[in-house]
Amino acid sequence: MKTLAIYAGSFNPIHAGHIAIIETAKHIFGDDAVNVVVADNPQKKYVVSKDDRIKWIYKATGIMPTHTSGFICDYCDELMEFNDTLDRIVLIRGVRSASDLDVEMPMAGYNYNISHGRYPTIFIPSSAPLRDLSSSAVRVIAKKGWEPFFETLYKPYAPNTMTYGTWMDFARDIWEHYNKD
Repeated sequence: MKTLAIYAGSFNPIHAGHIAIIETAKHIFGDDAVNVVVADNPQKKYVVSKDDRIKWIYKATGIMPTHTSGFICDYCDELMEFNDTLDRIVLIRGVRSASDLDVEMPMAGYNYNISHGRYPTIFIPSSAPLRDLSSSAVRVIAKKGWEPFFETLYKPYAPNTMTYGTWMDFARDIWEHYNKD
């Protein structure tokens, strides 16, 4: 029985917290059973293109993400329809705190109900050091300069999936995108 775990988000931008959730999902489901989906929300503004966000995810995780701008359940329906080796899909969501659960629980319920129970959500809690990370913080602190950005948001959280130098280059690429003028 083939299970696909889908971790969807805007990844605006991806950061160490996202990477840790992806690595945990790979540990649970297997390296080739995790699909990352850049899901654009029409209510959000994106400074960085979906193509750049996809590039960053691939660089950070080795997973080539896909993209959708529709409902994740519709995306899952298409996968199930056109992939006869796929038996089930689970949705992955990372949670940092109780306030994240307050947002994520209704969404999990909607997805479950819309899909008639076909796509349950599995919550993966963030580790304690990563709980304060958010894409919003990344965007705000990027404006403070390279040193505060790297020292606060990236240097302490270099993942095992990258060398320190690669991680610093990755962070600089993200920082430069938010500081183009």
